[in-house]
Amino acid sequence: MQFSYVELLTCLEMQRGGGNLATKSEGAIGKAVPAPEANSGDSKPRLEPSPLATTAELPKAAPTPSSLVFSHDLALYSHDPDVKRLQIFLNGHGFPVAGDGPGSPGNEVETFGLATRVALEKFQKAHAKELGITSPSGNLGEVTRKYINGL
Repeated sequence: MQFSYVELLTCLEMQRGGGNLATKSEGAIGKAVPAPEANSGDSKPRLEPSPLATTAELPKAAPTPSSLVFSHDLALYSHDPDVKRLQIFLNGHGFPVAGDGPGSPGNEVETFGLATRVALEKFQKAHAKELGITSPSGNLGEVTRKYINGL
């Protein structure tokens, strides 16, 4: 089941303030109003934007993977905040560290384990020509760092 952006914002607003949006006063995101009668029997409230709403009041997005810059090498068993940033990068570029649990999108960790190494090897193999390598190392060394930083 997929939800629209408005439905997601409605849920977030309800979670923040509790209660029913249809009975709440106008908030930062907007106020809920009954759906029009001609809406095929759908009685879901719709959200009208508040004139006071600004982008600063909207939920903040996670940093984009391409905005991550790496300044030092990382290898298997490294424990470093940059490992988490590397996992965010890999997850965001189609090389998932894990499907669920530690290392998965939204659950990145600071320990460079085997799953991180495998995901980085896949990234390196897919970009071997651009990296100028013949085989992946699975380590975040100077060549891979410079390539990622340039994206």
